[in-house]
Amino acid sequence: MPYILVSLISVLDVVFILIRNKVKNEIGLVFKMLGSINFIIFAIICFILNKSSNINYSLYIFGGLSFGFIGDFLLGVRRIAKNKHLFLIGGLFFFLIGHFMYIGAITYLSSVNYFLLALFIFIFFGISVFIGFAFRFTFKKLKFGVAPYVFTSSLLLALSLCLLLSKFNDNKSYFFITLASLLFVVSDAILCFLYFKNLDQNLKLKLNRISSYCYLTAQNIFALTIFLI
Repeated sequence: MPYILVSLISVLDVVFILIRNKVKNEIGLVFKMLGSINFIIFAIICFILNKSSNINYSLYIFGGLSFGFIGDFLLGVRRIAKNKHLFLIGGLFFFLIGHFMYIGAITYLSSVNYFLLALFIFIFFGISVFIGFAFRFTFKKLKFGVAPYVFTSSLLLALSLCLLLSKFNDNKSYFFITLASLLFVVSDAILCFLYFKNLDQNLKLKLNRISSYCYLTAQNIFALTIFLI
């Protein structure tokens, strides 16, 4: 049943994303939040269906989803608010806390190979820095906040890969944690182009749709892991 539900929710997410980009900002915010409400409800359903659910892991995931919901709301309000900078900072801050919740969930499941973790972080953070310089993002006052955010995203993806490599034979569903983390980081990367790079409006619209779908899919998959683990 959860697999059918996540498929239906994914289709609904596409519909919500397409609609919200064609309506006024206030109505668009409603459709934006409908997608976020979906993954919260889906997580609750997964928790109920899994009779032997891991309580501590589930709490971490619920935390990540909840902070993501708040962050998503603040970034949505940013489009219609006068003080856009304030809502941007608030949205990114709650997303950052959501990242830490997922990091906590992953570290709860397994001990860490620190050498492999450091190697992956070095690679992912290095790629991020290279992209930042190559595309000359205009971070302005946020430049000192972006580095910790990028490091945290790199840490999330690195931990999920370490978990996959070390525990995949024990639990194949760990693949979904890595997939969700990857989609989350891809969404973060696209957000950098949307918020810190001057882009053509059509390209901005396309990237916004891709980022939104990656983000919602990542959240849905994280919610699904409550049923799987």
